[in-house]
Amino acid sequence: MKFTISLLGIIFLLFTKMFFLSEKAYADEGGYKNFYGIAWHDKPAEDMKYAKQMGYEYIAINPSSTPKEYHKNPDCAGLKFYLIDPYFYPQVLSGYNRDIDTTGSISDAAKDFYNQRMVWKGNDPFPKQLATGCHSAGASTQFSVMWDFQQQAVIDEVVEEIINLAKSYEDTSIPFTFGGYIINEPRLAGEFYRSDEKGDNVSVGLSYWTGADSGLVHGAITHEYATYSEGKAAFYKQLFKRTREEWPDIKIVMETYDIYINWIKEIKDRIDKNELMPDVLFQGRANTAFVNDARIFDTGLLRKNEVGITQSSSQEEYKNRLFAARAGINGAWYNWFGRFGGSGDMPDFKSITEVYPRLKLIRCVPNWDNLNGIPLDDRSWDGGVYQSTKSYVSGDVMYSRHPKTGKLFAVFLTLSGAITLNAGETVTSVERTDGFFVESGDGSADVNIVGNEIHLKSRDNIGKGYIFTLSLDGNSSTVSTGSETEGTSGSETSNGKVNGRGLSNTTWVEYNPTGESHISISSKQRTKTILSQQSVSTQTTWQRVAKRTQAQKTAGLSGGEGWQMIFGIQYAPSNPN
Repeated sequence: MKFTISLLGIIFLLFTKMFFLSEKAYADEGGYKNFYGIAWHDKPAEDMKYAKQMGYEYIAINPSSTPKEYHKNPDCAGLKFYLIDPYFYPQVLSGYNRDIDTTGSISDAAKDFYNQRMVWKGNDPFPKQLATGCHSAGASTQFSVMWDFQQQAVIDEVVEEIINLAKSYEDTSIPFTFGGYIINEPRLAGEFYRSDEKGDNVSVGLSYWTGADSGLVHGAITHEYATYSEGKAAFYKQLFKRTREEWPDIKIVMETYDIYINWIKEIKDRIDKNELMPDVLFQGRANTAFVNDARIFDTGLLRKNEVGITQSSSQEEYKNRLFAARAGINGAWYNWFGRFGGSGDMPDFKSITEVYPRLKLIRCVPNWDNLNGIPLDDRSWDGGVYQSTKSYVSGDVMYSRHPKTGKLFAVFLTLSGAITLNAGETVTSVERTDGFFVESGDGSADVNIVGNEIHLKSRDNIGKGYIFTLSLDGNSSTVSTGSETEGTSGSETSNGKVNGRGLSNTTWVEYNPTGESHISISSKQRTKTILSQQSVSTQTTWQRVAKRTQAQKTAGLSGGEGWQMIFGIQYAPSNPN
Protein backbone atom coordinates (compact mmCIF):
# COMPACT_ATOMS: atom_id res chain seq x y z
CA MET A 1 0.00 0.00 0.00
CA LYS A 2 2.84 2.35 0.85
CA PHE A 3 4.41 1.63 -2.52
CA THR A 4 1.15 2.48 -4.30
CA ILE A 5 0.81 5.77 -2.48
CA SER A 6 4.43 6.71 -3.21
CA LEU A 7 4.03 5.85 -6.88
CA LEU A 8 0.89 7.93 -7.14
CA GLY A 9 2.68 10.73 -5.38
CA ILE A 10 5.59 10.57 -7.80
CA ILE A 11 3.20 10.56 -10.76
CA PHE A 12 1.37 13.55 -9.30
CA LEU A 13 4.61 15.46 -8.77
CA LEU A 14 5.79 14.68 -12.29
CA PHE A 15 2.45 15.80 -13.71
CA THR A 16 2.54 18.98 -11.66
CA LYS A 17 6.08 19.75 -12.77
CA MET A 18 5.22 19.10 -16.40
CA PHE A 19 2.15 21.35 -16.07
CA PHE A 20 4.12 24.28 -14.70
CA LEU A 21 6.90 23.76 -17.23
CA SER A 22 4.37 23.78 -20.06
CA GLU A 23 2.76 26.93 -18.63
CA LYS A 24 6.19 28.63 -18.47
CA ALA A 25 7.09 27.41 -21.94
CA TYR A 26 3.83 28.85 -23.26
CA ALA A 27 4.60 32.22 -21.76
CA ASP A 28 8.23 32.25 -22.92
CA GLU A 29 7.33 31.04 -26.39
CA GLY A 30 4.70 33.72 -26.82
CA GLY A 31 6.98 36.62 -25.93
CA TYR A 32 7.84 37.43 -29.54
CA LYS A 33 4.15 38.03 -30.28
CA ASN A 34 4.02 40.64 -27.53
CA PHE A 35 6.03 43.45 -29.11
CA TYR A 36 6.04 47.23 -28.89
CA GLY A 37 6.21 48.20 -32.54
CA ILE A 38 6.14 52.00 -32.49
CA ALA A 39 9.14 52.99 -34.58
CA TRP A 40 8.23 55.80 -36.96
CA HIS A 41 9.07 58.65 -34.62
CA ASP A 42 12.39 59.96 -33.36
CA LYS A 43 12.16 58.93 -29.71
CA PRO A 44 13.78 55.48 -29.34
CA ALA A 45 14.71 56.20 -25.71
CA GLU A 46 11.02 56.60 -24.91
CA ASP A 47 10.21 53.36 -26.71
CA MET A 48 12.68 51.39 -24.63
CA LYS A 49 11.68 52.95 -21.31
CA TYR A 50 8.00 52.22 -21.89
CA ALA A 51 8.66 48.73 -23.25
CA LYS A 52 10.67 47.80 -20.17
CA GLN A 53 7.97 49.06 -17.81
CA MET A 54 5.15 47.17 -19.54
CA GLY A 55 7.04 43.91 -19.87
CA TYR A 56 7.68 43.95 -23.61
CA GLU A 57 10.78 41.99 -24.62
CA TYR A 58 10.64 42.88 -28.33
CA ILE A 59 10.74 46.39 -29.79
CA ALA A 60 10.96 47.74 -33.34
CA ILE A 61 14.00 49.67 -34.55
CA ASN A 62 13.48 53.20 -35.83
CA PRO A 63 15.07 53.26 -39.33
CA SER A 64 16.33 56.80 -38.82
CA SER A 65 18.08 55.99 -35.53
CA THR A 66 21.67 54.78 -35.45
CA PRO A 67 22.83 51.65 -33.59
CA LYS A 68 24.66 53.87 -31.06
CA GLU A 69 21.37 55.42 -29.96
CA TYR A 70 20.29 51.98 -28.76
CA HIS A 71 23.60 50.64 -27.49
CA LYS A 72 24.25 53.60 -25.19
CA ASN A 73 20.85 53.34 -23.52
CA PRO A 74 20.73 50.96 -20.52
CA ASP A 75 17.00 50.44 -21.07
CA CYS A 76 17.75 48.34 -24.16
CA ALA A 77 19.57 45.72 -22.05
CA GLY A 78 17.81 42.38 -22.34
CA LEU A 79 15.56 43.48 -25.20
CA LYS A 80 15.31 41.93 -28.65
CA PHE A 81 14.61 43.99 -31.73
CA TYR A 82 12.68 43.68 -34.96
CA LEU A 83 13.60 45.41 -38.21
CA ILE A 84 10.51 46.80 -39.99
CA ASP A 85 10.62 46.41 -43.78
CA PRO A 86 14.43 46.09 -43.61
CA TYR A 87 14.89 46.48 -47.37
CA PHE A 88 14.04 50.19 -47.04
CA TYR A 89 16.60 51.12 -44.34
CA PRO A 90 19.17 53.69 -45.56
CA GLN A 91 22.02 51.26 -44.90
CA VAL A 92 20.51 48.69 -47.29
CA LEU A 93 20.00 51.41 -49.88
CA SER A 94 23.75 52.16 -49.78
CA GLY A 95 22.96 55.46 -48.10
CA TYR A 96 20.63 56.65 -50.85
CA ASN A 97 17.12 57.82 -50.09
CA ARG A 98 14.09 55.60 -50.53
CA ASP A 99 12.22 58.65 -51.84
CA ILE A 100 12.99 60.63 -54.97
CA ASP A 101 12.06 64.29 -55.40
CA THR A 102 11.91 64.98 -59.13
CA THR A 103 12.26 68.72 -58.52
CA GLY A 104 15.60 68.33 -56.72
CA SER A 105 19.06 67.55 -58.01
CA ILE A 106 20.17 63.90 -58.16
CA SER A 107 23.79 62.88 -58.58
CA ASP A 108 24.94 60.66 -61.45
CA ALA A 109 25.98 57.98 -58.93
CA ALA A 110 22.47 58.01 -57.42
CA LYS A 111 20.89 57.82 -60.87
CA ASP A 112 23.03 54.82 -61.73
CA PHE A 113 22.10 53.13 -58.44
CA TYR A 114 18.36 53.59 -59.02
CA ASN A 115 18.52 52.66 -62.71
CA GLN A 116 20.28 49.36 -62.08
CA ARG A 117 18.28 48.18 -59.05
CA MET A 118 14.78 49.65 -59.15
CA VAL A 119 11.71 48.68 -61.18
CA TRP A 120 11.18 50.38 -64.54
CA LYS A 121 7.67 51.08 -65.84
CA GLY A 122 8.68 52.71 -69.14
CA ASN A 123 11.48 54.22 -71.19
CA ASP A 124 11.06 57.89 -70.35
CA PRO A 125 14.06 59.95 -69.17
CA PHE A 126 15.09 59.60 -65.50
CA PRO A 127 13.27 59.47 -63.13
CA LYS A 128 9.96 59.19 -65.00
CA GLN A 129 10.84 55.66 -66.13
CA LEU A 130 10.81 54.34 -62.55
CA ALA A 131 7.72 52.61 -61.18
CA THR A 132 6.30 54.64 -58.31
CA GLY A 133 5.61 53.52 -54.79
CA CYS A 134 3.74 55.75 -52.35
CA HIS A 135 3.79 59.46 -53.21
CA SER A 136 5.01 61.39 -50.17
CA ALA A 137 2.31 63.66 -48.73
CA GLY A 138 0.36 63.21 -51.93
CA ALA A 139 2.90 65.19 -53.93
CA SER A 140 3.14 63.93 -57.50
CA THR A 141 6.81 65.00 -57.67
CA GLN A 142 7.89 62.84 -54.70
CA PHE A 143 7.66 59.06 -54.69
CA SER A 144 9.23 55.93 -53.26
CA VAL A 145 11.33 53.69 -55.47
CA MET A 146 10.76 49.92 -55.51
CA TRP A 147 13.43 47.20 -55.65
CA ASP A 148 13.42 45.15 -58.86
CA PHE A 149 13.10 41.71 -57.24
CA GLN A 150 12.78 40.08 -60.66
CA GLN A 151 16.59 40.35 -60.73
CA GLN A 152 18.34 37.61 -58.75
CA ALA A 153 21.35 39.94 -58.42
CA VAL A 154 19.14 42.46 -56.59
CA ILE A 155 17.77 39.78 -54.26
CA ASP A 156 21.28 38.60 -53.40
CA GLU A 157 22.51 42.11 -52.70
CA VAL A 158 19.53 43.19 -50.59
CA VAL A 159 19.50 40.02 -48.48
CA GLU A 160 23.18 40.32 -47.57
CA GLU A 161 22.86 44.02 -46.78
CA ILE A 162 19.94 43.24 -44.46
CA ILE A 163 22.04 40.62 -42.64
CA ASN A 164 24.76 43.24 -42.14
CA LEU A 165 22.13 45.73 -40.97
CA ALA A 166 20.83 43.36 -38.28
CA LYS A 167 24.36 42.70 -37.04
CA SER A 168 25.07 46.43 -36.79
CA TYR A 169 22.22 46.98 -34.31
CA GLU A 170 23.14 43.96 -32.19
CA ASP A 171 25.18 44.31 -29.03
CA THR A 172 25.42 40.89 -27.43
CA SER A 173 27.37 42.23 -24.45
CA ILE A 174 24.37 44.17 -23.12
CA PRO A 175 22.60 42.04 -24.47
CA PHE A 176 20.55 43.71 -27.21
CA THR A 177 19.91 41.04 -29.82
CA PHE A 178 18.23 40.57 -33.16
CA GLY A 179 14.74 39.06 -32.95
CA GLY A 180 13.53 39.07 -36.55
CA TYR A 181 11.52 41.07 -39.07
CA ILE A 182 8.17 42.82 -39.21
CA ILE A 183 6.98 42.97 -42.81
CA ASN A 184 4.38 45.66 -43.36
CA GLU A 185 1.84 44.96 -46.14
CA PRO A 186 3.67 41.90 -47.59
CA ARG A 187 1.91 41.87 -50.96
CA LEU A 188 3.68 39.75 -53.53
CA ALA A 189 2.57 42.04 -56.35
CA GLY A 190 4.21 44.96 -54.53
CA GLU A 191 2.89 48.30 -53.34
CA PHE A 192 2.77 50.47 -56.43
CA TYR A 193 0.76 53.67 -56.60
CA ARG A 194 -0.18 56.40 -59.02
CA SER A 195 -1.10 59.93 -57.98
CA ASP A 196 -4.57 61.08 -59.05
CA GLU A 197 -5.65 64.61 -59.94
CA LYS A 198 -6.22 65.40 -56.24
CA GLY A 199 -2.74 64.23 -55.32
CA ASP A 200 -4.05 61.13 -53.54
CA ASN A 201 -2.30 57.75 -53.77
CA VAL A 202 -4.20 55.17 -55.82
CA SER A 203 -3.04 51.56 -55.52
CA VAL A 204 -2.19 49.91 -58.85
CA GLY A 205 -0.27 46.90 -60.10
CA LEU A 206 2.64 47.03 -62.51
CA SER A 207 0.18 46.04 -65.22
CA TYR A 208 -1.23 49.57 -65.00
CA TRP A 209 1.93 50.74 -66.80
CA THR A 210 3.41 47.66 -68.45
CA GLY A 211 0.35 45.54 -69.19
CA ALA A 212 1.66 42.65 -67.07
CA ASP A 213 2.83 41.78 -63.55
CA SER A 214 6.36 42.69 -64.54
CA GLY A 215 8.76 45.59 -64.77
CA LEU A 216 10.67 46.31 -67.99
CA VAL A 217 13.96 44.70 -68.95
CA HIS A 218 16.45 47.36 -69.97
CA GLY A 219 20.15 47.76 -70.75
CA ALA A 220 22.32 44.93 -69.42
CA ILE A 221 19.99 43.74 -66.64
CA THR A 222 18.27 40.35 -66.75
CA HIS A 223 15.08 39.07 -65.16
CA GLU A 224 15.36 35.62 -63.63
CA TYR A 225 11.70 35.70 -62.56
CA ALA A 226 8.92 36.08 -65.10
CA THR A 227 6.66 38.13 -62.81
CA TYR A 228 7.21 40.60 -60.02
CA SER A 229 5.11 38.41 -57.69
CA GLU A 230 7.42 35.44 -58.23
CA GLY A 231 10.47 37.62 -57.67
CA LYS A 232 9.02 39.03 -54.43
CA ALA A 233 8.21 35.51 -53.20
CA ALA A 234 11.76 34.41 -54.02
CA PHE A 235 13.11 37.39 -52.08
CA TYR A 236 11.07 36.56 -48.97
CA LYS A 237 12.09 32.91 -49.04
CA GLN A 238 15.78 33.69 -49.49
CA LEU A 239 15.71 36.38 -46.79
CA PHE A 240 14.04 34.10 -44.24
CA LYS A 241 16.29 31.12 -45.02
CA ARG A 242 19.51 33.13 -45.07
CA THR A 243 18.68 34.93 -41.84
CA ARG A 244 17.95 31.67 -40.02
CA GLU A 245 21.41 30.47 -41.00
CA GLU A 246 22.75 33.31 -38.84
CA TRP A 247 20.02 33.36 -36.18
CA PRO A 248 18.08 30.07 -36.08
CA ASP A 249 15.49 31.37 -33.60
CA ILE A 250 14.44 34.59 -35.35
CA LYS A 251 10.74 35.27 -35.83
CA ILE A 252 8.85 36.59 -38.82
CA VAL A 253 5.95 38.96 -38.14
CA MET A 254 3.66 40.37 -40.82
CA GLU A 255 1.10 43.15 -40.56
CA THR A 256 -1.52 43.81 -43.20
CA TYR A 257 -4.84 45.63 -43.41
CA ASP A 258 -6.91 42.45 -43.69
CA ILE A 259 -5.31 39.10 -42.86
CA TYR A 260 -7.34 36.96 -45.26
CA ILE A 261 -7.83 39.32 -48.20
CA ASN A 262 -4.35 40.85 -48.22
CA TRP A 263 -2.22 37.77 -47.49
CA ILE A 264 -3.84 34.37 -46.88
CA LYS A 265 -5.96 34.54 -50.05
CA GLU A 266 -2.86 35.46 -52.07
CA ILE A 267 -0.70 32.54 -50.99
CA LYS A 268 -3.04 29.75 -49.78
CA ASP A 269 -2.93 27.84 -53.09
CA ARG A 270 0.81 28.20 -53.70
CA ILE A 271 3.10 25.19 -53.39
CA ASP A 272 5.55 27.28 -51.34
CA LYS A 273 2.88 28.75 -49.03
CA ASN A 274 4.47 27.37 -45.86
CA GLU A 275 7.80 28.98 -46.72
CA LEU A 276 6.05 32.33 -47.04
CA MET A 277 4.05 32.16 -43.82
CA PRO A 278 5.14 34.28 -40.85
CA ASP A 279 5.20 33.12 -37.24
CA VAL A 280 2.43 35.58 -36.37
CA LEU A 281 0.20 37.77 -38.55
CA PHE A 282 -1.44 41.02 -37.42
CA GLN A 283 -4.38 42.97 -38.79
CA GLY A 284 -4.29 46.75 -39.09
CA ARG A 285 -8.02 47.09 -39.72
CA ALA A 286 -10.20 48.21 -36.79
CA ASN A 287 -12.59 45.27 -36.57
CA THR A 288 -12.68 41.73 -35.16
CA ALA A 289 -12.05 39.83 -38.41
CA PHE A 290 -8.60 38.85 -37.13
CA VAL A 291 -10.27 36.16 -34.98
CA ASN A 292 -13.78 36.04 -36.47
CA ASP A 293 -13.01 35.41 -40.16
CA ALA A 294 -13.14 31.61 -40.41
CA ARG A 295 -11.41 31.71 -43.81
CA ILE A 296 -8.15 32.63 -42.08
CA PHE A 297 -8.08 29.43 -40.07
CA ASP A 298 -9.80 27.03 -42.50
CA THR A 299 -6.57 26.93 -44.50
CA GLY A 300 -4.66 25.39 -41.60
CA LEU A 301 -1.91 27.98 -42.06
CA LEU A 302 -2.65 29.82 -38.82
CA ARG A 303 -4.05 29.22 -35.36
CA LYS A 304 -5.88 31.85 -33.34
CA ASN A 305 -2.94 32.36 -30.98
CA GLU A 306 -0.86 33.29 -34.06
CA VAL A 307 -2.90 36.36 -35.04
CA GLY A 308 -3.47 39.78 -33.55
CA ILE A 309 -4.61 43.36 -34.15
CA THR A 310 -2.62 46.60 -34.36
CA GLN A 311 -5.34 49.07 -35.36
CA SER A 312 -4.44 52.76 -35.09
CA SER A 313 -7.72 54.40 -36.15
CA SER A 314 -10.07 53.97 -33.18
CA GLN A 315 -9.71 55.40 -29.68
CA GLU A 316 -13.32 54.67 -28.66
CA GLU A 317 -13.41 52.93 -25.29
CA TYR A 318 -15.92 50.21 -26.17
CA LYS A 319 -14.26 49.32 -29.47
CA ASN A 320 -10.90 48.92 -27.75
CA ARG A 321 -12.54 46.82 -25.06
CA LEU A 322 -14.11 44.67 -27.80
CA PHE A 323 -10.83 44.17 -29.67
CA ALA A 324 -8.98 43.27 -26.46
CA ALA A 325 -11.73 40.92 -25.32
CA ARG A 326 -11.93 39.08 -28.65
CA ALA A 327 -8.16 38.72 -28.59
CA GLY A 328 -8.24 37.57 -24.99
CA ILE A 329 -10.81 34.78 -25.34
CA ASN A 330 -8.99 33.43 -28.41
CA GLY A 331 -5.43 33.66 -27.11
CA ALA A 332 -4.65 36.31 -29.74
CA TRP A 333 -2.68 39.57 -29.34
CA TYR A 334 -3.18 43.36 -29.31
CA ASN A 335 -0.08 45.46 -30.08
CA TRP A 336 1.12 48.90 -31.09
CA PHE A 337 2.74 49.01 -34.51
CA GLY A 338 4.22 51.78 -36.65
CA ARG A 339 2.35 54.78 -35.33
CA PHE A 340 -0.03 55.61 -32.49
CA GLY A 341 -2.83 57.11 -34.58
CA GLY A 342 -3.57 59.94 -36.95
CA SER A 343 -6.47 58.27 -38.77
CA GLY A 344 -10.12 57.69 -37.95
CA ASP A 345 -10.87 59.15 -34.51
CA MET A 346 -7.48 58.18 -33.03
CA PRO A 347 -5.50 61.33 -32.15
CA ASP A 348 -2.15 61.76 -33.85
CA PHE A 349 -0.13 61.18 -30.68
CA LYS A 350 3.56 62.00 -31.08
CA SER A 351 4.75 60.29 -27.91
CA ILE A 352 3.68 57.38 -25.71
CA THR A 353 3.41 59.94 -22.90
CA GLU A 354 0.51 61.58 -24.78
CA VAL A 355 -1.48 58.35 -25.15
CA TYR A 356 -4.38 57.97 -22.73
CA PRO A 357 -3.63 55.48 -19.92
CA ARG A 358 -6.66 53.37 -20.85
CA LEU A 359 -5.34 53.00 -24.41
CA LYS A 360 -1.98 51.87 -23.06
CA LEU A 361 -3.37 49.32 -20.64
CA ILE A 362 -6.09 47.84 -22.86
CA ARG A 363 -3.51 46.56 -25.35
CA CYS A 364 -1.66 44.79 -22.57
CA VAL A 365 -4.64 42.93 -21.11
CA PRO A 366 -4.97 40.00 -23.59
CA ASN A 367 -1.20 39.78 -23.99
CA TRP A 368 -0.61 39.60 -20.24
CA ASP A 369 -3.24 36.90 -19.91
CA ASN A 370 -1.44 34.96 -22.66
CA LEU A 371 1.94 35.43 -21.01
CA ASN A 372 0.52 34.56 -17.61
CA GLY A 373 -0.59 31.26 -19.12
CA ILE A 374 -4.28 31.74 -18.32
CA PRO A 375 -6.23 28.84 -19.91
CA LEU A 376 -8.85 29.98 -22.41
CA ASP A 377 -11.53 28.25 -20.31
CA ASP A 378 -10.73 30.73 -17.54
CA ARG A 379 -11.43 33.75 -19.77
CA SER A 380 -14.87 35.10 -20.68
CA TRP A 381 -16.54 37.90 -22.63
CA ASP A 382 -20.27 38.59 -22.40
CA GLY A 383 -20.35 41.54 -24.78
CA GLY A 384 -19.70 44.01 -21.99
CA VAL A 385 -17.20 42.54 -19.57
CA TYR A 386 -14.00 40.64 -20.27
CA GLN A 387 -12.51 38.81 -17.34
CA SER A 388 -10.02 36.15 -16.42
CA THR A 389 -8.32 35.05 -13.23
CA LYS A 390 -5.80 37.88 -13.74
CA SER A 391 -7.72 40.61 -15.59
CA TYR A 392 -11.00 42.50 -15.73
CA VAL A 393 -12.24 45.06 -18.27
CA SER A 394 -15.62 46.80 -18.26
CA GLY A 395 -16.94 50.26 -19.00
CA ASP A 396 -16.17 51.20 -15.39
CA VAL A 397 -12.68 49.88 -14.74
CA MET A 398 -9.86 47.92 -16.37
CA TYR A 399 -7.04 46.09 -14.63
CA SER A 400 -4.59 43.28 -15.22
CA ARG A 401 -1.60 41.71 -13.51
CA HIS A 402 1.87 42.22 -14.99
CA PRO A 403 3.27 38.82 -16.11
CA LYS A 404 6.76 39.54 -14.72
CA THR A 405 6.18 41.54 -11.54
CA GLY A 406 2.68 40.39 -10.59
CA LYS A 407 1.73 44.02 -9.91
CA LEU A 408 -1.83 45.06 -10.72
CA PHE A 409 -2.07 47.86 -13.31
CA ALA A 410 -5.41 49.69 -13.34
CA VAL A 411 -7.37 52.57 -14.84
CA PHE A 412 -10.71 53.60 -13.32
CA LEU A 413 -13.14 54.82 -16.01
CA THR A 414 -15.97 55.82 -13.65
CA LEU A 415 -16.47 56.17 -9.90
CA SER A 416 -18.60 53.03 -10.04
CA GLY A 417 -15.61 50.93 -11.06
CA ALA A 418 -14.23 48.56 -8.45
CA ILE A 419 -11.18 46.32 -8.44
CA THR A 420 -11.89 42.96 -6.86
CA LEU A 421 -8.84 41.23 -5.44
CA ASN A 422 -8.40 37.49 -5.70
CA ALA A 423 -8.55 35.32 -2.59
CA GLY A 424 -5.45 35.81 -0.45
CA GLU A 425 -4.35 39.01 -2.18
CA THR A 426 -3.72 42.17 -0.19
CA VAL A 427 -2.45 45.58 -1.23
CA THR A 428 0.93 46.64 0.12
CA SER A 429 1.34 49.84 -1.92
CA VAL A 430 -0.56 52.10 -4.30
CA GLU A 431 1.33 54.18 -6.85
CA ARG A 432 0.21 56.84 -9.26
CA THR A 433 1.84 56.57 -12.70
CA ASP A 434 3.48 58.96 -15.13
CA GLY A 435 3.28 59.10 -18.92
CA PHE A 436 5.33 55.90 -19.22
CA PHE A 437 3.03 54.09 -16.76
CA VAL A 438 5.96 54.14 -14.35
CA GLU A 439 5.34 54.54 -10.61
CA SER A 440 5.49 58.25 -9.79
CA GLY A 441 4.27 58.69 -6.22
CA ASP A 442 2.09 57.40 -3.41
CA GLY A 443 -1.52 57.09 -4.54
CA SER A 444 -3.01 55.50 -1.43
CA ALA A 445 -5.00 58.67 -0.64
CA ASP A 446 -6.81 58.35 -3.99
CA VAL A 447 -8.55 55.05 -3.21
CA ASN A 448 -10.63 53.29 -0.61
CA ILE A 449 -9.80 49.65 0.10
CA VAL A 450 -12.61 47.84 1.89
CA GLY A 451 -12.33 44.08 2.19
CA ASN A 452 -11.25 42.78 -1.21
CA GLU A 453 -12.54 45.80 -3.17
CA ILE A 454 -10.72 48.94 -4.27
CA HIS A 455 -12.70 52.05 -5.19
CA LEU A 456 -11.57 55.41 -6.52
CA LYS A 457 -12.54 58.31 -4.25
CA SER A 458 -12.61 61.28 -6.58
CA ARG A 459 -13.67 61.70 -10.16
CA ASP A 460 -10.65 63.98 -10.56
CA ASN A 461 -8.62 60.78 -10.92
CA ILE A 462 -10.85 59.02 -13.42
CA GLY A 463 -8.79 57.92 -16.41
CA LYS A 464 -5.45 57.99 -14.60
CA GLY A 465 -3.14 55.01 -14.28
CA TYR A 466 -2.45 53.21 -11.00
CA ILE A 467 -0.17 50.35 -9.97
CA PHE A 468 -0.99 48.20 -6.95
CA THR A 469 1.67 45.99 -5.40
CA LEU A 470 0.03 42.86 -4.04
CA SER A 471 0.95 40.38 -1.36
CA LEU A 472 -0.30 36.80 -1.23
CA ASP A 473 0.15 36.33 2.51
CA GLY A 474 -3.56 36.69 3.15
CA ASN A 475 -3.14 39.43 5.77
CA SER A 476 -5.29 42.51 5.75
CA SER A 477 -4.22 45.47 3.66
CA THR A 478 -1.22 47.38 4.92
CA VAL A 479 -2.18 50.51 2.95
CA SER A 480 -3.82 53.42 4.73
CA THR A 481 -6.22 55.06 2.30
CA GLY A 482 -6.80 58.26 4.25
CA SER A 483 -10.02 60.30 4.43
CA GLU A 484 -12.52 60.54 1.64
CA THR A 485 -12.44 63.38 -0.81
CA GLU A 486 -14.84 64.43 -3.50
CA GLY A 487 -13.47 66.08 -6.62
CA THR A 488 -15.74 68.19 -8.77
CA SER A 489 -13.40 69.30 -11.52
CA GLY A 490 -13.51 66.11 -13.53
CA SER A 491 -16.55 66.88 -15.65
CA GLU A 492 -16.13 66.71 -19.37
CA THR A 493 -14.53 69.48 -21.34
CA SER A 494 -15.80 70.61 -24.72
CA ASN A 495 -13.46 68.24 -26.52
CA GLY A 496 -15.10 65.22 -24.94
CA LYS A 497 -12.26 64.22 -22.64
CA VAL A 498 -12.17 63.85 -18.88
CA ASN A 499 -8.97 65.56 -17.71
CA GLY A 500 -7.44 64.91 -21.12
CA ARG A 501 -7.62 61.14 -20.69
CA GLY A 502 -9.85 60.37 -23.63
CA LEU A 503 -13.08 59.54 -21.81
CA SER A 504 -16.31 60.73 -23.33
CA ASN A 505 -20.09 60.31 -23.42
CA THR A 506 -20.59 60.93 -19.68
CA THR A 507 -23.96 62.38 -18.65
CA TRP A 508 -24.37 64.44 -15.48
CA VAL A 509 -27.84 64.82 -13.92
CA GLU A 510 -28.30 67.46 -11.22
CA TYR A 511 -31.40 67.80 -9.03
CA ASN A 512 -32.72 71.01 -7.50
CA PRO A 513 -35.63 71.88 -5.15
CA THR A 514 -37.88 73.13 -7.96
CA GLY A 515 -38.26 69.61 -9.30
CA GLU A 516 -36.66 70.61 -12.59
CA SER A 517 -33.95 68.33 -13.90
CA HIS A 518 -30.84 69.90 -15.38
CA ILE A 519 -29.23 67.37 -17.73
CA SER A 520 -25.85 68.15 -19.21
CA ILE A 521 -24.90 65.75 -22.00
CA SER A 522 -21.35 65.64 -23.35
CA SER A 523 -20.61 63.63 -26.47
CA LYS A 524 -17.32 63.78 -28.36
CA GLN A 525 -16.86 67.44 -29.33
CA ARG A 526 -20.18 68.99 -28.37
CA THR A 527 -21.96 69.76 -25.10
CA LYS A 528 -25.70 70.20 -24.80
CA THR A 529 -27.74 71.42 -21.85
CA ILE A 530 -31.35 70.30 -21.72
CA LEU A 531 -33.95 71.74 -19.35
CA SER A 532 -37.20 69.82 -19.29
CA GLN A 533 -40.22 70.26 -17.03
CA GLN A 534 -41.96 67.29 -18.63
CA SER A 535 -39.29 64.82 -17.59
CA VAL A 536 -40.11 65.32 -13.90
CA SER A 537 -43.90 65.29 -14.01
CA THR A 538 -45.80 63.44 -11.33
CA GLN A 539 -46.21 60.51 -13.73
CA THR A 540 -42.47 59.74 -13.84
CA THR A 541 -40.41 57.58 -11.54
CA TRP A 542 -37.65 60.17 -11.04
CA GLN A 543 -36.67 60.55 -7.38
CA ARG A 544 -34.35 62.89 -5.56
CA VAL A 545 -31.00 61.37 -4.67
CA ALA A 546 -30.68 60.75 -0.94
CA LYS A 547 -27.65 61.92 0.99
CA ARG A 548 -25.21 59.31 2.22
CA THR A 549 -25.09 58.41 5.83
CA GLN A 550 -21.77 58.59 7.66
CA ALA A 551 -21.65 54.79 7.65
CA GLN A 552 -22.02 54.75 3.88
CA LYS A 553 -19.26 57.32 3.52
CA THR A 554 -16.97 55.24 5.69
CA ALA A 555 -17.74 52.20 3.54
CA GLY A 556 -16.63 54.14 0.46
CA LEU A 557 -20.00 54.47 -1.28
CA SER A 558 -20.08 57.39 -3.71
CA GLY A 559 -23.04 59.40 -4.97
CA GLY A 560 -25.71 61.39 -3.20
CA GLU A 561 -25.06 64.81 -1.72
CA GLY A 562 -27.43 66.25 -4.31
CA TRP A 563 -25.70 64.76 -7.34
CA GLN A 564 -25.42 61.42 -9.03
CA MET A 565 -23.94 60.08 -12.24
CA ILE A 566 -26.06 58.16 -14.73
CA PHE A 567 -24.04 56.10 -17.19
CA GLY A 568 -26.91 54.79 -19.26
CA ILE A 569 -30.60 55.54 -19.75
CA GLN A 570 -33.13 53.26 -21.41
CA TYR A 571 -36.80 53.96 -22.02
CA ALA A 572 -39.75 52.29 -23.73
CA PRO A 573 -41.86 54.60 -25.96
CA SER A 574 -44.96 52.58 -25.12
CA ASN A 575 -44.55 53.24 -21.38
CA PRO A 576 -46.04 56.64 -20.41
CA ASN A 577 -43.86 56.70 -17.26
